[in-house]
This record gives sequence, C-alpha cells and structure tokens, in this order.
Amino acid sequence: MAFLFIIIFGASYSPLAWALPPEIFPISIRSKGVALSVSINWLSNFIVGIATPPMFENIGFGTYVFFACFCALAALWAFFLVPETMNKTLEQVDEAFGD
Repeated sequence: MAFLFIIIFGASYSPLAWALPPEIFPISIRSKGVALSVSINWLSNFIVGIATPPMFENIGFGTYVFFACFCALAALWAFFLVPETMNKTLEQVDEAFGD
C-alpha cells in the first residue's frame, strides 16, 4: 500500500513544490523566492513527520481524515486560483500572476 502511495504521490503532487515556484516568482526575486519556497517545503515535511505519529496514537483513523481534508482544500485552491502556466512565456506568466 505504501508503495502505491509513493508512486501516485511522485507522479502527481510531489513535483509541484519544485516546478511551480520558479514559474510564479518574477525574475528579479526568483532565486530568493524559490529558496524560500523550498525551505518552507522541507520545514513542512519535517513538521508532518514529527506530528503524524502522535496523531495516529491519539486520533487513529482521524489522522487520514485530517490530511485528506487539507489535500482536498489544496486541490480546490489549485484548481480555482492557480493560473495555468503550461506553454506560456515568462512574460505571460508574469502577467497571469500580476507581476
């Protein structure tokens, strides 16, 4: 089951933390923005790794529900609020994000 999760996660959500930040930041602050984004990604992963075992001990299956709710909210946010950047120039992406 874990193997299936890793395959699905690696082919879907996982690359977003690395692919999206370079596209959304303006060129003038891109390096700092990507560095901050990657740092926050690693910090978030660390916090989830620390918080998950106690959550399983205390709320059991509710841990899955907790993370599923956040995944659903993130999917809605991405679907409705994140502009499509595929096949666009850097200038078009800057316009889409209001830079």
